[in-house]
Amino acid sequence: MKTVKEVMRVNVPSVSPDDTLQKASQVMKEHLLAGLPVIEDGRIVGILTDGDMLNYFYLNVSSFSYEEKMDGGQGPEGHSFKKRVDEFKAMRVREVMTPHPRTINENAGIDEAASVIKRFKVKRLIVVNDKGEHVGLVERLNVVNSILMS
Repeated sequence: MKTVKEVMRVNVPSVSPDDTLQKASQVMKEHLLAGLPVIEDGRIVGILTDGDMLNYFYLNVSSFSYEEKMDGGQGPEGHSFKKRVDEFKAMRVREVMTPHPRTINENAGIDEAASVIKRFKVKRLIVVNDKGEHVGLVERLNVVNSILMS
């Protein structure tokens, strides 16, 4: 069976916990990624996914849109929807990321990656080398393709 190293995405960019969500979203778009490792002082401190951002947006920004329609365009405390969107864009990654993400060693087998993904109900794992440094990302599709295409 193949190893994670053989099927993972390499040259995966990372973001800092102090980067804005707008910057992180741009990096995701440029690299066609739905998740990014969050690195601080050379350590993996989290993962930021499109799901993290969408959930936060829904719960803290767009959930007030109905209220705004009812009160003439102003939400709680007089905040307009546009203002909340602008605040969301400027938020820091650390406020939305998932801390303590699941990782897997690059030398692990694909079967182990599949097991971790299933057990912890995640869509991707940050791949690390023996020193614990991030070297890539393995997603569900990488695992499925490696099994089906072998």
